[in-house]
Amino acid sequence: MYKEITWASFKTSVINAGLAFDKVNNINGDYFLWTNQGVILECTLSSTEDKAEFDASYASIVRPKVFRGYREWALPKMARYSQMSSSSIATILIKVPGTLGVDKRYLKGAFGWFDSQTDGDIVRGWYTDEDNKLGGGAGAVIASFVDEDVPAANQGWWLPDDPKGLEMKGFEDLMELDAELYLKLQGEKASGDDTFRVNLYWGKR
Repeated sequence: MYKEITWASFKTSVINAGLAFDKVNNINGDYFLWTNQGVILECTLSSTEDKAEFDASYASIVRPKVFRGYREWALPKMARYSQMSSSSIATILIKVPGTLGVDKRYLKGAFGWFDSQTDGDIVRGWYTDEDNKLGGGAGAVIASFVDEDVPAANQGWWLPDDPKGLEMKGFEDLMELDAELYLKLQGEKASGDDTFRVNLYWGKR
């Protein structure tokens, strides 16, 4: 079920209530906002004043966008990182290159492993603002790849004993990342310490 609401109502019932929402720019320049709360609430911003208010006060809290169906829409880029664990935890902070508000990367995926795999090694990930660029506090989580709705013992992914190379294909599903923000990837050893490594696959327009 869909329900179209005004901008004033969207601010009150969605944004001020702390609910996650999505945004796309229509071809005609309108902003289209929506959230699924059992009923899908939709709002279209057409006026210059409403769009300016959104850009100034709310653009930083919109849920990161995922683009579908854009094969070869961005130029594939590969990057690699490593970090020695301490007390069984290794945290890699990957700063998105470029200038905030100007440049972006489009995330396809990442693959992490320890040099010596052990049954019970796990990995977790977040999209964060480590330098307080958006004003929400240093280290604020913008989006989490960890499902916090499941029990803590089930959060994150097991790392396989025999890690396979990442298969490179054209882009199809992309998550938009803003420059100067971070991907925070954390590997946890079942026991001991080791080097945690990450291959990153993302795109640049």
